[in-house]
Amino acid sequence: MKKEPFDLFNVSKVRPYLLGLATLWVALFHSYSLDFFKSDYLTRFHLVGLMNRLKETGNCGVDIFLFLSGLGLYFSYTGLQETSKRPIPDFYKRRFGRVLPPVLIVSILYYGLVKTRSVTDWLGKVFLFGCLSPAQEEIGYWYFALLLVLYFLYPLADRVIRRWRFSGTAAMIILSVSAALVIRKLSSG
Repeated sequence: MKKEPFDLFNVSKVRPYLLGLATLWVALFHSYSLDFFKSDYLTRFHLVGLMNRLKETGNCGVDIFLFLSGLGLYFSYTGLQETSKRPIPDFYKRRFGRVLPPVLIVSILYYGLVKTRSVTDWLGKVFLFGCLSPAQEEIGYWYFALLLVLYFLYPLADRVIRRWRFSGTAAMIILSVSAALVIRKLSSG
């Protein structure tokens, strides 16, 4: 029997379901402050252990989101390269049009309820100026910052990977990790 090659389009077909699963997984991971894990229902049906294990591995939901985001970027950019006269500007217009409004709405709502030091502090948080600082890690804003950077750099990454294959990919990973370590070191003082 002939084995069929791996096809990203097959993953894309179930992408909405995987995003839903990842959403539930991440929500469960962040539900530590809820009394959900102390419910009689979970105890009665012997599900406490399973739910705690899912909660402990909730970071896998973020990994699924990142993979699916990359897959979406690939399909979006590849499609624009085939159909658009200006694929890079159109790519940025689409991506930031989809990403920035929800991030701004969530950050405005969140920081509308959280005490901030000043209007400038509030604006900096709303518009993600502080997204790389260690203080932002506790609320998970690192994810939004990472997505914005990935979206910004995707056309460059696509070009490097297509041209230099493995060596280009390895170089980008090394540079990315090095830059993250330097930024973390600088931001922690």
